[in-house]
Amino acid sequence: MLNNMNIFAFKKNNQIGKLFNSNPQKYVFEYEEGIPLEDSISLSMPSTERVYISTSNLHPFFDMFIPEGYLFEIFKSLIHKKEGVIDDFIIFSYLTKGIEGRIRFDNAKHAEEPIDLDFILENDSFDVFKKLLYMFLNKNALSGVHPKTIVLVKDKLQVSTKEYIVKTHGDEFPFLTENEYICMNIAKHIGLEIPDIMLSKNKRFLIVKRFDTNMGFEEIGVLLSKTRFNKYDGSYEQIAKAIQKYTTEPYEELKKFFKLLVLDYLIRNGDAHTKNFGLMYDLDMKSIKLSPAYDIVCTNVYIKDDKPALNMHNKKVWFDKKDLINFGIEQCLLASNEATYIYQEVKEGVSWGIDYLKNYIKEHKAFEEVAKRMIDIWEEAIA
Repeated sequence: MLNNMNIFAFKKNNQIGKLFNSNPQKYVFEYEEGIPLEDSISLSMPSTERVYISTSNLHPFFDMFIPEGYLFEIFKSLIHKKEGVIDDFIIFSYLTKGIEGRIRFDNAKHAEEPIDLDFILENDSFDVFKKLLYMFLNKNALSGVHPKTIVLVKDKLQVSTKEYIVKTHGDEFPFLTENEYICMNIAKHIGLEIPDIMLSKNKRFLIVKRFDTNMGFEEIGVLLSKTRFNKYDGSYEQIAKAIQKYTTEPYEELKKFFKLLVLDYLIRNGDAHTKNFGLMYDLDMKSIKLSPAYDIVCTNVYIKDDKPALNMHNKKVWFDKKDLINFGIEQCLLASNEATYIYQEVKEGVSWGIDYLKNYIKEHKAFEEVAKRMIDIWEEAIA
């Protein structure tokens, strides 16, 4: 059983520090001497401090790789059986293989054999999902509660491999893959950057190309000292302040954030918590920006009285145009006409999404009931 692991910089291949648990309730990350700021393990743990101590839970930066929900229960069962005991450090040590970014771990293993993308697209049963999950289990350093797994995919020419996230859904949230696919395409339609996405043949899988390979990625919740246990605590004002503090072009990134936030409100995405916003940065931390948008869904279609995940103006309510525009002016550094323009742009994007849904269900009747509820929710929101 591991109780420490060395961490290396991806670019220079030099050891930058060590993570260990001195006892079950105390986790320590210690930098090597002389590590320059640009080689810091993360924005939240700069090398200006030699030692970072966290009690009870892993540091938020490491915690963001721990899965939740369905995936967590699988890991907990398998690891507990093998190790006899279980804690976050043990789970994390099994997942370091799946961490692809500015850093790597000395206990990472060789990559598994890749699988053909067409096979995944054509065979989207839950049995296949479970097969993929167990094939690539140790790569699943993924947050989120819904069933998902990382898969290593070979391209058609078999020259290189790429990583994708395969998402599916259970009976509790029917047609969640199509819900997210359409919401993400609205985001793309209004000019937000999203990862490459595709639906499988029978629409049971949403397949998302990973965007954080060999890059630095940090959930904004990490910068706010949030973990998976308190991801619904906090406010959108705090996220705006973090974007202003950490990004290299805060004005541009705050505009993106405001557009994304208005979209979350108008499509009634009640799961836009602190783990569902992230920052991307290059190997030298010279360019820091908002990550592509991800995990955008209409939650109101499943939870009738769902509310926003975080506070705005000290409340968790679906604010209207006036209050959202005020947020853009007060928190996102926008002029009144800019915030108004962005609001209108998103509203028109949701109208486009309504038309898209109406056409989509002509050929996808199974989705019709959920889609019609989404349409009703969106028409009321933009009225």
